[in-house]
Amino acid sequence: GNITAVNAADTIDFDGTTAQTITGSIIADADGDGVVKAANTAGVTVVGNVGDSGGLGIATLDVDKDLTIQGESHAAAVDVATGATLTIDDNFDVGTATLNTTGKVVFNTDGVAAATTVAGAITGGGVGEGTIQTTNTGGTTFGGAIGANDLLLVDVDATSTFSSTVDAVALTADATTTVTGNAGIDTITITGATANFAGTVATTGGAENDIILADGTAKVVFTGAKTYTTAITSSTTSEGTVQLTGVANIVGSIGTDADNTVATLDV
Repeated sequence: GNITAVNAADTIDFDGTTAQTITGSIIADADGDGVVKAANTAGVTVVGNVGDSGGLGIATLDVDKDLTIQGESHAAAVDVATGATLTIDDNFDVGTATLNTTGKVVFNTDGVAAATTVAGAITGGGVGEGTIQTTNTGGTTFGGAIGANDLLLVDVDATSTFSSTVDAVALTADATTTVTGNAGIDTITITGATANFAGTVATTGGAENDIILADGTAKVVFTGAKTYTTAITSSTTSEGTVQLTGVANIVGSIGTDADNTVATLDV
């Protein structure tokens, strides 16, 4: 059966020391009812939803230890503590999710590779805190801003689309990555994949190695009429492709020296 919170202060606290599996859903009687606290040192799995997909979200999802939600997640606030991992399979609808230091959210699949939609903002507890990782082969689309406080890492291992701003210390793209908003990322490393940027890419990590094309199939595509204040280089000689499909102004260098030239510049 389901667990229902009927007041905003109602708290469902999982604090055991052996792994727990909740076969039903944890739902709110009214929007904003309930706090779910995952503190079990061995981890908790919720097979159903947390919050109701009909639009009734809980007040707070407090992730102190590892938590896996196989259904949908709906909460006004999510807090992921240092060392904890929140694994999400279905849609993730939040006001703001805050990731503290090494706190992490993984957008995964439990075997049915349906696309995941992420609504709401995800930010670090401080600048350079928190990681998001995408591994859902059905794809993950983020609608809200990522990194009001810069995240530590955005790790793209399956097709992902970011429809707002993305700010992070680092982005690693091992699968198709599309950012339609502005990207403020210190270092972008692309391996065996294509990264598409429509907004301004304003990296701040230094004069060189801001975008690194790490192998021969790595590709960065600039699609907007924007200025890109970044340097682009390959990790070894003549690897990767830079493609300009918009009226792009690259302020930084492309290929910093003879040993780190890109293979193809497609204008």
